[in-house]
Amino acid sequence: MNARDILLGSDNASRARSHACAPNFVDFDSKLGEVFFVTRCMGSNDAWNQVVKFDNWDEILEEYGELSWDDIKKNRDLLINEDIIIACDCPANLYWGYQYIQTELDIAIDPENRFPSIRNPSLEGVACKHLLAVLDRFFT
Repeated sequence: MNARDILLGSDNASRARSHACAPNFVDFDSKLGEVFFVTRCMGSNDAWNQVVKFDNWDEILEEYGELSWDDIKKNRDLLINEDIIIACDCPANLYWGYQYIQTELDIAIDPENRFPSIRNPSLEGVACKHLLAVLDRFFT
């Protein structure tokens, strides 16, 4: 799944809440294809960490050569359709079942096998508002 697919599969409430969040780039590991962010949302003093990893980074490197984060930002169309895997350390991603859903979709960096029977038994959405804000701002 690419970022656009994840955003399209997100639930409307999380998508709406993501607009009040401000994701910031932290670091890029060009050897692993992992991008790190920290996100804060209005009305909260908490900051949560997100990771977006290009799933087929080795193939991307073979095709384009070494890439920096600036290269990726300047040429967004270059990698916009590439598959990614994701993670966020916020409680909502885990306890509202998004991490379980990500595991089922094979896009979880940190797999979760506990079914969210209490908070999200209908398995709505794909990612927390923090991840949605990151994907919307940096990957579409």
